[in-house]
Amino acid sequence: MSPVFLWSVTGPGRDASGVAGDRQKAQADAAEHLLAGRAVTALVEEAVAEVTPVAAGARQAGYRRTGEAWHAVAAGAGDAVSWVPARAETGTR
Repeated sequence: MSPVFLWSVTGPGRDASGVAGDRQKAQADAAEHLLAGRAVTALVEEAVAEVTPVAAGARQAGYRRTGEAWHAVAAGAGDAVSWVPARAETGTR
């Protein structure tokens, strides 16, 4: 199964998150929030999509983190964003 990449940012007044099909897209989406001043932290995590049976005939879709993750490091507002490896939680979301 191909991985997906979950991104999340926290910022003044509002948090945001999303899912992308590749790491570069997820990092670009998160970096956009940082560079615009809408976020102060950003995290990208690798995950796989999965469907779990929860009851007779019912299923729940979610993501299982693989443990690979990257934190954003920005030099300042409007500057380039660098990504450094980080430890991610493993499990479902």
